[in-house]
Order: sequence, then C-alpha cells, then structure tokens
Amino acid sequence: MLTGKSLENTSITTNSTSQHASQRASERNISQTDINDALKNPLKITDIKIQENGPSVKYIGTKVTVVVNPETRKIVTVFPTSTQRVKSILNMKK
Repeated sequence: MLTGKSLENTSITTNSTSQHASQRASERNISQTDINDALKNPLKITDIKIQENGPSVKYIGTKVTVVVNPETRKIVTVFPTSTQRVKSILNMKK
C-alpha cells in the first residue's frame, strides 16, 4: 500500500503501511482509492502530534483520515472521516 508514493501538497512520501493500518482498512471497508485521495487531496493536514508511540500527522480526506508517522513515513492507521468533520473543515475554508 502506497510504498514509495510521493504525496502532492505535502512534504511526506509514504514508504510503508503498518499491519495495524492494513487491518483497520480491511475491517472498516476503506479502499486504497480513498486512502490515496486523502493523501493526495487532503481537506486538512494537522500539525504534528507527539504521543508515547511517536509523532503523527493526520491527512483528513472527504471519506477517510490517514494517520502517518512523519519520521518513519509509515501509515499508522486509517479511519472514516465523519460527515460533521468534513462540514466543519469546509465551513472554515469559506
């Protein structure tokens, strides 16, 4: 999934996907197309968040949110983006 893929509008190139992210995508019926779209055309990219298990950045797309470790460039997890979150982001852009 996404190995070596340069991401437009970002300074991150993903180089791998965690087993956790692959499992969550499967469990949540998240397609590779939706993951690619969130990474290439994010509605919003969050600031880096430092947690116990390392830093993360969220690429919030219209259908899914992709969490990437910016140090390892590994996709950590994916989950559906809520309709309310999309509306909120779009309203902030007006």
